[in-house]
Amino acid sequence: MKKFEDAHKDAFKRNKGKDQDTLMTYADILVSVSDQNDRKELYTGYVVDYDLKSDDISKLDKVYLIDTHRYKKKNLDITTTEEKSKDSTNKPTQSRNRIKVPGDVFVLNADNIVNLNLTYIPSIKKKIDKKKKEEKKQTSYKYIQNTYLIIIAIVVLLHFFYKALYLDKTFLADYLIKTGFFGKLLVILFINQTLSFVVPTLIKKNKLGYDFKKGIGWRLLTFILLGCLSFWFVIKPII
Repeated sequence: MKKFEDAHKDAFKRNKGKDQDTLMTYADILVSVSDQNDRKELYTGYVVDYDLKSDDISKLDKVYLIDTHRYKKKNLDITTTEEKSKDSTNKPTQSRNRIKVPGDVFVLNADNIVNLNLTYIPSIKKKIDKKKKEEKKQTSYKYIQNTYLIIIAIVVLLHFFYKALYLDKTFLADYLIKTGFFGKLLVILFINQTLSFVVPTLIKKNKLGYDFKKGIGWRLLTFILLGCLSFWFVIKPII
């Protein structure tokens, strides 16, 4: 069966879990080992597959485990000197022996399962990929921030050194010559507010990102207000 071949490969992987894209599932399974249900044993291991009953697919039929261990209750009548000394000091002692189940795949009959606890373990590969993806995203965000600062700096410098760059002889001549200091400041603020919509901000500790819900109302209001003022006091007088 294919499931046994796959389980056999997984059982002998030294880097178990590192190259897997899916999550691993670790199971703690309490099983009844007597007809009267008065004796129970605990099995633990990684779930590699399971079967459903053919007549009722809502019920488990079998569970396939690898790296399986069985916990057998200790005989309390036979204790070592060391265990007695531990008991005398009121320190907790292990009540069960952990025994490795031989074989590559352990098949457990689901009819005898009393309790089943599953722990989903993220694969190491996923953690590494997620970390790399986040680092790449943060690098992109920093690049956008730096680009934004450079653009704003260039815009400000152009307003001061437009004559040296002969911008007063271009289509911007009327704006640069006729507009006063406060008018130019208004335009710079409007450009800054426009660019701020695409610039990531600090949303967590040392993490950049976009949060369009937080303060978006005030940002839009400021954008509209600066746009109207720029048009009324700067653009309208020169057109």
